[in-house]
Amino acid sequence: MAYLVLARKWRPQTLADLVGQRHIEETLGRAIESGRIAHAFLFTGTRGIGKTTTARILAMALNCQKGPTPRPCGVCSSCKEIRSGSGLDVLEIDGASNNGVDDVRALRENIAYTPAGGKYRIVIIDEVHMLSKPAFNALLKTLEEPPPNFIFIFATTEPNKVPDTILSRVQRYDFKRISTPDIAGRLRVICDAEKIICEESALSFIAERGAGSMRDALTLLDQIIPFSSGKITLAGVRSVLGLVDTEVYLTLFDQIVGRDEAALLRRVAELYAEGTDLAEFALGLEEHVRNLLLGRIKGLDALLECPPETRDQYIAQAARFHELDLLRMAELLSRLADRVSRSALPRFELEAALLKLARMDQAIDIAQFLARGGADGPMAAAPAAASAATGIVRATDSVAPPFPPGISPPPAAAPDDASRFHSHWHDVVHAILSENQTLGSFLTYSTVISATSDTLTLGMTESQKFQFSQATKQENVTWLKNFLQKKYGFAGALAFEMIGASKTSPAQGNAPTPAKTPPLMQKKENINDAIRKEPIMGKILDVFDGSVI
Repeated sequence: MAYLVLARKWRPQTLADLVGQRHIEETLGRAIESGRIAHAFLFTGTRGIGKTTTARILAMALNCQKGPTPRPCGVCSSCKEIRSGSGLDVLEIDGASNNGVDDVRALRENIAYTPAGGKYRIVIIDEVHMLSKPAFNALLKTLEEPPPNFIFIFATTEPNKVPDTILSRVQRYDFKRISTPDIAGRLRVICDAEKIICEESALSFIAERGAGSMRDALTLLDQIIPFSSGKITLAGVRSVLGLVDTEVYLTLFDQIVGRDEAALLRRVAELYAEGTDLAEFALGLEEHVRNLLLGRIKGLDALLECPPETRDQYIAQAARFHELDLLRMAELLSRLADRVSRSALPRFELEAALLKLARMDQAIDIAQFLARGGADGPMAAAPAAASAATGIVRATDSVAPPFPPGISPPPAAAPDDASRFHSHWHDVVHAILSENQTLGSFLTYSTVISATSDTLTLGMTESQKFQFSQATKQENVTWLKNFLQKKYGFAGALAFEMIGASKTSPAQGNAPTPAKTPPLMQKKENINDAIRKEPIMGKILDVFDGSVI
């Protein structure tokens, strides 16, 4: 007897046998039990997840001699005929090769007859999206007024290509991509039944390579069994598929961190000499960066679909990278496999990409930057300038508020008297920012004109008319008064003046002298000066006629 591949031998025979499609099993099962059976179904989803198989199971369930039943017997003549594809009442059509209007017209003539032996006549059209527009139009009339006891079951990987007029006349069932654990569990059942010894790590890897498709995973398993010599191992699986071991990627990224360019190029030379598929290797690099991101971002390591020991290795290596670095690496590698596969010099494409990764500037965290001294610290100018040159400095979520660095922390206690607001105003604004960033951002441009126990008068220059108008809104003034009273015990009135306006200050009787640049803005100017003075940034600004903003 001819060998039957595993994907066919272990094809599900009942709804309960479906893997990873519990919602489909329950919905169709209840519809059959209640007799609420639609005249047209649409099964959608990626390849190899059970769409066509479910269509056949549904046909068996409806035409079983003991049915309709969600659990067809599988032994009656109707079930056997449907399973073998010889049933007269179930017609399977490939939409890709029978996609013309004449094919649909022939189908309409065929369905006019009553069922030969079963309860329903059923037409299954696979890849229905391949039908031409005239064919869909010819099919539409039959969908609107189907013959008695006639059912259409459509299957497609691209439901977006099915006309809305068709979609509105069918019941749609979306099949999910099967999870790696579910595929691995099914593979274990099959291996045990077939008396195949297989390491758990190998099964997990095969399941992962299936990429959500049970059929693809079973095809891989079928390919690996003859090579295994009685036992399937992870190393054997990688060898059969021509894949590079995870340890190679881990070592490569250690070398990237250490900027060991010679070691990276030697590894590429070894892979090239071994006949490794460089495009496949490039895909592995991209997948490795994804796994590092999952290991780096708190709470996402559970999404790593790999053995526990490998997960620990990913998490440990991920700690050596900043999330921004990994995201930039992912962007650089996102099209590498395509470039490698199309290039006349694929080895060079891979070498160049690895060298770029090794030479990529590292991101710095502004919170850490400030902790090392900010604009005035010894580490301030060079890292800030080098990072600014590559556009990777950012304020992380841990930095609050996101305003010019180098400002003093809020005072631990309130000023002794209202006059102290003169010397502590930048600290007060910083405290306001921590509770009301919007108002605090407007007050960043303010200065204290006068401060007594009765009145605090704040001023802004005429160039800050917008900030002045926003800060003096009634709701903002009320909030600020409550804040100052609660935080500093100041219960006096608030006044705002436009510096340079003709109106004099009520507290001083004369127009105040123009205020100096607010301390917060002075700090911003300090760090900008440091960036300008850094040699690399200075050269970049000269070449591109740029400015620091």
